[in-house]
Amino acid sequence: MLNKSALRREISELEQAISHETASLDDMEERLVDLRRELNASATYPVLSLPHEIISEIFIHCLEASESHPDWPNSDPRTRPPWLFAQICSTWRNIALATPELWNRMSLCLDFEGSSTNILDTFAARARAVLDLLLWADLDLERMPLEEQAAGFFPCLQRHASRIASLQLETGTVAVDALHAMSFDFARLEQLRMFTDTVDSRWSWTQEPFACFRHAFALRSLELRGTSPQSIDLPWTNLTTLKMQGRTTDDCMLALRLAPNLIEAELELNWTSDWIPPLNPFTHPRIRRLKLTEAIDDPLQHGEARTFGLAHLTLVTLETFEIDPSVHMSPQIMHGFLKRSYPPLRSLAFKSQGSQDSGLGVWSSMEPFTGLGITSLSIDCPPPRFSELFFNTMRNSADMLPLLESLSVTCDEKHTSFGLYSLTGRVADAIHARQRLRATVVNGAPCPLRSLKLLSLGLPGMVFDPPANLASLGRLEALKAAGMEVYVGTTTQCIL
Repeated sequence: MLNKSALRREISELEQAISHETASLDDMEERLVDLRRELNASATYPVLSLPHEIISEIFIHCLEASESHPDWPNSDPRTRPPWLFAQICSTWRNIALATPELWNRMSLCLDFEGSSTNILDTFAARARAVLDLLLWADLDLERMPLEEQAAGFFPCLQRHASRIASLQLETGTVAVDALHAMSFDFARLEQLRMFTDTVDSRWSWTQEPFACFRHAFALRSLELRGTSPQSIDLPWTNLTTLKMQGRTTDDCMLALRLAPNLIEAELELNWTSDWIPPLNPFTHPRIRRLKLTEAIDDPLQHGEARTFGLAHLTLVTLETFEIDPSVHMSPQIMHGFLKRSYPPLRSLAFKSQGSQDSGLGVWSSMEPFTGLGITSLSIDCPPPRFSELFFNTMRNSADMLPLLESLSVTCDEKHTSFGLYSLTGRVADAIHARQRLRATVVNGAPCPLRSLKLLSLGLPGMVFDPPANLASLGRLEALKAAGMEVYVGTTTQCIL
């Protein structure tokens, strides 16, 4: 064991060593700071040499890519562009703050804890123009008392309401009730999308219509999901575009009646309850473009009536029509609609998720196509029975689609009896027969068909390798050589 004198001597030596090392560490830290300062002063960052206008455009494109991500609506705005651009360096921050286009679109969760209010205030100050706003509520919000909600975010929304040009609400009944209890100046609102759950027993629309948008006189476009048109008070006569999802046929017909100035409509119908009075026929005077999905599920097991919207509707100005007719709609309903309407229809498309789901499977005649003056026809995955009837009629009747210029047909390789090779054979035979028929029946007039697209949905890993002597492809090659636009293949593989 060391004596006291030796202990003091060793302690003194250690203290001197520590002092020396500390001084050396301080010197190294000072040198590191100097070197970093020198590097920052001399280093070059090529991106910063770009004109600020170019960087601004890059930011805008990055923002568009960010908004296309499926998680975009539900993520914190402070963790994604444009907020991130302002956290990289002072130059980027200044450019981001000087680009109002970065700040006019946002998605906010109505958490009422202050963050949504601060975010909306920040975006509104930086946008300096109209706003595009998506508001959604989580389950915790829906359990909060109305007073807490009103005292939280909605006063902020009131302040900026006059600058909102597009608004999407994805909320439940409690949040919308809180909105209903307040007044807003939506003077610039042009587009409204309401995706609401109205099942909650606390819902107040049964007492009076939702009046939040009653004076939104600039409103032109409306999309409803889960909301009945009779439950919302707004300037219906100003609308030119309407989209409804998952509403009954009678609700959709009511919306069309309320909006006489519509030009474009997209309707996804559900079956009407059997206790609803029969629908009255209705003529809309202005609709030019219609996308219609008739109900798919069989209503007989749900206590609902099989009521088709197309059977009660007349559209005298219709120019473009896209329909998914479901598995129950007969050709007579389509023919009756076209005969009543006698519209200036030019483009017709039959949509479906696959040949087994197509409503065209119940068609037993091509009556709707007789004399129909459309110039463009598109058919998604026609069932084999319909396909055979369609192309046989096309071969043998000059009155079927006499003005058709463009034909597009997709097929499903899951059904080997009507894959791409089978489709090319049917189409090639029908077109050649039709050309000969018109030459003899229509005073030698040429077939007006100018564009043909045959597209297979394919299968995972599938690659087409057609035999060199496939007669149908040879016929289609001859049509292409004669000047017709012809495409045969998939979205990733061109065969012809």
